[in-house]
Amino acid sequence: GMSSSPQGYYVITPFDTTTTTSSTTTTKPTTILINRGWIPKHFMDQQIPFHRPTGKIQIVGVPGKGENPRFLTPVHDFTKRPLSFFWMDLPSLQRVSGIPEQSEQQQQQPITFLTQIRQPSTSSTELVFPVAPPLETIGEFKTTPEVHAGYAATW
Repeated sequence: GMSSSPQGYYVITPFDTTTTTSSTTTTKPTTILINRGWIPKHFMDQQIPFHRPTGKIQIVGVPGKGENPRFLTPVHDFTKRPLSFFWMDLPSLQRVSGIPEQSEQQQQQPITFLTQIRQPSTSSTELVFPVAPPLETIGEFKTTPEVHAGYAATW
């Protein structure tokens, strides 16, 4: 691509949660989609392992929304691995993740989607992939004004 930024993927992972409805009764399992962060493209090309938590974990995240394709957005590519999504298409992510279809009543509720945030850590300066963004960068516009000006001059 034209970008000088490194190419890579966001790691979207379905997580099974359990919510206790009262102190003595049942739990209600729910599956939510978590944007765990970014990995460089060569991790997938060269099958380099990255952090995949197991067991019971706690996630701190920011609620997110799905996206709609823009005028020139390509169609998702499901012919190769990793699956290539070109926008945050929550219904398709839900389908390929194996999350059961929602009933009509459940469809009134949006699919839960969170972006995991990087927690400040004093224990290590080592970068762990996928790289989750710090809270203060969530929602930032990812293309700088300088890059936009370059695109405008090019086109």
